[in-house]
This record gives sequence, C-alpha cells and structure tokens, in this order.
Amino acid sequence: MSELSGISSQLSAVRTEGLALIADGSLEALLVRSPAVEDGETKDQDRVLWLEKEQIACVCDGTTSSPYADEAAQFVVDYLECHHRAWLSADAHVFQSEVDGLVDGLLRLRHSAANRPIRVPEVLAAPVRLLLEQDVKEKRRYSHRTTMISARFGCGSDDMLYMRLFKCGDSELLVFRPDGKLLFTTAEVRWETTGGRSPVGAGEMSTAPTRLLCFHHPSSVTEVMPDKHIHAAAWAPEFRFPVDSCFLLTTDGLLDAFPGSTDLFTWLQTNYCTLADEEAGAVVMRDLHAQLKQRRGDDDISFIAISYQPSTISTTRSEL
Repeated sequence: MSELSGISSQLSAVRTEGLALIADGSLEALLVRSPAVEDGETKDQDRVLWLEKEQIACVCDGTTSSPYADEAAQFVVDYLECHHRAWLSADAHVFQSEVDGLVDGLLRLRHSAANRPIRVPEVLAAPVRLLLEQDVKEKRRYSHRTTMISARFGCGSDDMLYMRLFKCGDSELLVFRPDGKLLFTTAEVRWETTGGRSPVGAGEMSTAPTRLLCFHHPSSVTEVMPDKHIHAAAWAPEFRFPVDSCFLLTTDGLLDAFPGSTDLFTWLQTNYCTLADEEAGAVVMRDLHAQLKQRRGDDDISFIAISYQPSTISTTRSEL
C-alpha cells in the first residue's frame, strides 16, 4: 500500500560535527521508494532515510542475490538514525569507528541467519533434501548484503553548500545545476568528446566539448556492505557546491531506466510535484518501472532528491 507523509520544521543555526546547519533557508527533500513487482511478488529491498535536523540522507539497495538483503538495508538506515551525531563526522577516527560498528552489526545478523532452521519439504528424497540444505547454508554465508550512498549537508561562510559523502557499491550521487547540467557524479559513466579526451574524474569535465552518453555497469561484481567496505570511496571526503545545486542520491534502478543524465533530470523536473502525490505518483512510477523493464529488466527504484529552498523546510516521502 502506498504511503505518503509530509513533515515541516525550521532549522536553527548550530554547529554539528564540523558542518553548520543551514540557516536562513532550508533543504527540501523528496523521498521515493518504489519496489519492483514480478509475477505478483514484491521485491522491496531498498531503503531511504532523510534526517531533517541533522541533514543526513541515505539510500540503500539490498543485493538481490543475497538472502535477507532487505534486513541489511533496513539495519543500515536504523543504524544511521541511532548514530547520527557521529555519522560522517569530520573526525576520521570517529567516523571509522562508526563504519566499523555498522559492519559488525551486519556481520552479527549474518551469523544469526546462519543458525536459522532450514525447512525443506519432507516429501523430497533424502539426497535431494541434503543438496538443498547445503545450497541454503552456502547462500547464507553471504547474507545481509547491501549497497549504500550517504551524505551529510551543511553550509560555510562562502554561500556554498558543503557535503560529506560515504558510498559503497552502485548506489550513487548525482549533482545537477538548475539547468540540468551534471556537475558531479559518483556513477560509472560513458562519455563522448569531440576533442578525443574524456573527463579527468567523476564530475570533472575536460576542456573539450563533452557529452554524457549513458550510465553503465563495467563489472557484474558489485561492492557491498559489509564485505567490501574497505574498498568504498575514501572516508567522508568533503565537497562544495553552489547553493542552487540539485542533489540526487539513488539506487541503480533509477539510473538504469534512462539513457543518460539529461533524460533523468528532465524526468525528475517534470514529475517532481506529481511524485509528492500518492495516487498520481504511483502512476508515474508504474510507467517508469515499465520503461526500466524494457531497458534492463525491472528492479526496485528508490531515490532522494534534495535542493535548497530560501524559506521553509519540507520533506515529502512516497512509497509507490
């Protein structure tokens, strides 16, 4: 069942973990979580989190091949909600400790899952039952896997938005200008340049005219928490962006539905207000799932779109 809730409050100018909360304005967040439905079964392995007061966002995508992936994604957002004061702290040692705690929690869940009873139909022959039990035990060795992208926002004295970032896997951040031009992305992208040169790094354009062709997955192996957290992006790098930037934290389901960032931004800009409405938003997401299914196969689609507003803060959450 779709669920929509709106929350409004005012932020005060205080310091928290090295970033100043945004005063004389606010961040507006649109949260969408839209599970895939295949043959009447709902996948629902994504989770989204927006903490208004702390200005922390997180999007998780539980790995389909991993048992109890939905529990992993839920654990991550619950952990961040409980540990928000130190999450993405400017103190590298403090934040390292928080990441280690998150990893330990996921590994404890995995250990607990390994000891859950295995139910195999007794009507099956003993050798078949034994093979099924062994298969379940092997899969549970890699249970509770999820990707994640998390950001903490603040402001400085230079009228810029500051952001610290942590990611693991193919849940991504995209930052747009108001005109839709891509300023920065953590996503793997395919570029075309008239000058024969590609961008130096993520979000960094070369001097030659450059066009983003599409997002792509260069490898079938996805880094996931808790197993590949050491190989995630550098601990809490800090970025600065113009105050009128649009931030999009998303799972790969949304990226795979579009050929490139221009089409994605146009879709988001066109449907932003509609997505905040339960019934109308459900229709938009149904059409997007159909588009995704045609391109790559259906998947959960979840994202948080964040932008600066000069007066009031509002959060709109849709589960469509």
